[in-house]
Amino acid sequence: METDFQWLKQVKSVHVIGASKKSDKPSNRIFLDMKNSGWRLIPINPQSVGDAIHGLPFRPFPQNEQSELFVVFLSPESTLEFLKKWMYMHSSKPHIWLQPGAENSDVIHWLKQANWPFTSSICWVETTLEQDLICEYSNGNLPWYIQYKDETSHCSIWRVIEPESSIRVIDKETVEWVGDLVDLEIDPHQIPQYIRTLQKADETLEETAKRLS
Repeated sequence: METDFQWLKQVKSVHVIGASKKSDKPSNRIFLDMKNSGWRLIPINPQSVGDAIHGLPFRPFPQNEQSELFVVFLSPESTLEFLKKWMYMHSSKPHIWLQPGAENSDVIHWLKQANWPFTSSICWVETTLEQDLICEYSNGNLPWYIQYKDETSHCSIWRVIEPESSIRVIDKETVEWVGDLVDLEIDPHQIPQYIRTLQKADETLEETAKRLS
């Protein structure tokens, strides 16, 4: 079993697959335990889109090929379903960190057959804390953005959410796109692509996003 995880310091973004709104769940506490670790933590849960966890917006699914690390809090059956969906949609193979309870023999066999890098049987949070690991690329608190369809006017609304701000929960069925500043810069989805085309020569993309809100 791998014991040296110094490579984690080079990881910039960590997708938490199966993030939960329930405060007693490890997949919720991870955002508090690792809040000051420097990693850009990205909560993934399609059922919670339109809401936020500890100031971070839920996404339905990892959004781009540049994903680096998936920390998985799903059941083994859901883990396999998630991995197969990612493989169908993308060519890259981010490192898979199976939290205790996310793996079984079928998941391990499938990952080995796919030649997919993974870690299992140990907790990502405990490992990073025990080895005193901190991301070398501190992302700080990033603003995030959401576009949704107003249920009354049926018009699309673009909003800027400041870091750690609380928001009114938005019906997930009306959400057209959600992401933070990094997503806005690189996501190939048509909405962030369009926002990028509206950037003026004398402003940052963050300023553009705020101007349009």
